[in-house]
Amino acid sequence: MTDAAPLSALIDLAWQAHAQDRCAPNPAVAALRAHAPDDALAQGLAATFEGRRQLWLGDTAAYEDALADARRHLAGLSPAHPGRQALAMACDDLATQWLHRHNRADEVVALLTPWLAHLAPPTHPLQTFTLLHRLAVAHERLRQPEMALRHHFEAIQTARAVHAPVLLAIALGSLGGYQASLLDHQGAIEHCREAWSLCADTDQWPAIHVAGINLMMALSGTDQHAQAAALADRLSAWEAHFNAYQRWVRSAFYGSVYQRAGRLELAQHWLDVSLPLCADPAHPPVEWVWGQAAVWTDQGRAREAWDLLERLRQHDPEGFEGATFPADACRLHDEAARACEALGDLAGALRHQRRAATLGEQAHRRAAEAQRLALSIRLELARLADQRDRALQEGRRLAELNTALAQADAAKTRFLAAASHDLRQPLHALSLRAAMFEPLLNDPAQHAMLSEMNACVQALRGMLDSLLDLSRAEAGEARARPAPLDLRDLLLRLASEHQPQAESRGLQLSLRVSNALPPAALSDALLLESLLRNLLGNALKYTPEGTVLLCARAARDGTGQPVWRLQVRDSGIGIAAEHQQAIFEPFVQLDNPGRQRQLGQGLGLAIVQRLARALDHPLSLRSAPGRGSCFELRVPGHAGLPASAALVAATLPPLPRPLHLAVIEDDEGSRRALAGWLRSQGCRVTEGEDARSIEAVLDTLPALDGVITDLQLAADAGGDGVAQIERLRLRCAHPLAALIVSGDTRPDTAGRLQALDLPCLRKPVDLAALRQWLGRITPQHPG
Repeated sequence: MTDAAPLSALIDLAWQAHAQDRCAPNPAVAALRAHAPDDALAQGLAATFEGRRQLWLGDTAAYEDALADARRHLAGLSPAHPGRQALAMACDDLATQWLHRHNRADEVVALLTPWLAHLAPPTHPLQTFTLLHRLAVAHERLRQPEMALRHHFEAIQTARAVHAPVLLAIALGSLGGYQASLLDHQGAIEHCREAWSLCADTDQWPAIHVAGINLMMALSGTDQHAQAAALADRLSAWEAHFNAYQRWVRSAFYGSVYQRAGRLELAQHWLDVSLPLCADPAHPPVEWVWGQAAVWTDQGRAREAWDLLERLRQHDPEGFEGATFPADACRLHDEAARACEALGDLAGALRHQRRAATLGEQAHRRAAEAQRLALSIRLELARLADQRDRALQEGRRLAELNTALAQADAAKTRFLAAASHDLRQPLHALSLRAAMFEPLLNDPAQHAMLSEMNACVQALRGMLDSLLDLSRAEAGEARARPAPLDLRDLLLRLASEHQPQAESRGLQLSLRVSNALPPAALSDALLLESLLRNLLGNALKYTPEGTVLLCARAARDGTGQPVWRLQVRDSGIGIAAEHQQAIFEPFVQLDNPGRQRQLGQGLGLAIVQRLARALDHPLSLRSAPGRGSCFELRVPGHAGLPASAALVAATLPPLPRPLHLAVIEDDEGSRRALAGWLRSQGCRVTEGEDARSIEAVLDTLPALDGVITDLQLAADAGGDGVAQIERLRLRCAHPLAALIVSGDTRPDTAGRLQALDLPCLRKPVDLAALRQWLGRITPQHPG
């Protein structure tokens, strides 16, 4: 891992290293410190990991320094910092490790419980584990078995989920030890054996400590004294690897195990080792007291055993009843009974035996309750885990579906591009041939037939364009690029464009624009124009008589900012409420059951809705049968007008004569049609499938004035249309005008040509636009 690695990756690496070995230097801590010396989050988290390691090593001073360093960095983070919560949780978790060592369970619970609400991502799962495990042990000491068992099982589940065997061994061993203290011996043996199997053959000493000591005590508690003593022999050989806290716990339990196995000399040795390591040797904990009392009673020192037990009772007003765990209370009374019997106090022995039996019965009842509770918790957690697994599987399935959909969408885009190109080729040739026929016809009937042919060509072109616009909108390729635009100019242009259609249908088309608004709107001019053109065309189609109104009204949005309310209103047939959602679906036409071509394909409103979403302009509809419809679009206002562009002359200048043009096209029909139309305009044309065929005859011809080429050419053409243009420009000794004529309608293609400053006309070509391009060419040879 390098210093340049993302902070999240370094944190994950640090947790993984900590989970594998709590005592070894953590390689990710150095990387965190080097990540950014001034990054308080990285430095603070590095300090928490180092503090955990030092506490496991038993270096209290180094632990306290690390905690103070972490809290100092936490104070340097603003409350709004996204990583502040993670560092605050890590600091509190680190602080509770010290409280845990000193049996301050109530403070542990108070500090960590509020964090339970924050254990979902982005909280690291291993941070979640440490917090749950710490809370489980704290609730044990507070005699709250339900919460203790729940957090134990949750910690185990977390460790299993992240495949952390060391932490899993610690969690299982801790749960097994707690179950043994509740006299649930079956559960204790089960979990302790699993914990031991995970770490017995490793050098993970924290896990070995927890798993080994609890398995040893579980075996001893079920009278498997020889096995418990054999495990104590193995564990005691590793004492050098354990810290002071671990050693006093282990030593006290070694004493008890060896006493029960009859190895009194070894038992006394470990009890002597344990006492100086206690937090308060003058008042040792119950684990040491009943172990030492048992050894002294077995050695014939019953008076010393009784005095030791009496000191414990006097130090703790609740006496033996105040023991944290039922097993400890029973053991204390058992040892008191043995001491009394050795001293001849049969009444005292009987009293303690009865009390031990009573406590034992109560403990066994509580153990049965704990077993039922543990089973209930395990079933509940298993159910939740199963739900999470199903959710993850569903998430993976949805991800796979999304990938498949993305691939299908890409395939659809490729198909549409190919289909658009292939379908536009014959349509392009047909429109050119039809245009060439017009000056040759004299009979009005022939002109009428030609007009019908042109209408068919335009209908096919409109369908192709509509399908393409719909596909782009559905694929999210209709990306808005908002900029200030002169909305009044746009609306005037649309009204003028649709006026002939309105007149042909006997409709009145009106335009109204409020003067109370800013002069400009903020939108994407091309997308907005396409949207309004579809709305206006739709209104004219479905209004048998009356009026169509295009207007812009003044309004304010929720923040008081000015907006344009663009409306297209008509006095047409109207739309019933139950159909007002369906009309925005592709190919839906409520009043065109016969699919009459002149009424369109049912794509206009589908395109409108998707373009409105792309523009983020709210779209609404008010309509009723027989009362017309009103489609409204809300467009943000803008204070300044855009820079005005030069207006194109309404009439094209005559073509300069002569023009020599190269036409490159691999589709013979399209090439011959375009060349024929250009010749009908007085141009000289050299045509070919690629630039090589043009170059072969250039030496015998006048200089080229321009080149018109398709973009997609045959594979053996030596490149696409752009490459052909570059080749001819290198061949000519003067500037060469160039035009792309293509059926490729992909947005990335348009962007590429725009970046190269190459004009492009879509097939079937708009002849007026083509004439306009021809009019801009400067001849390179005398007329």
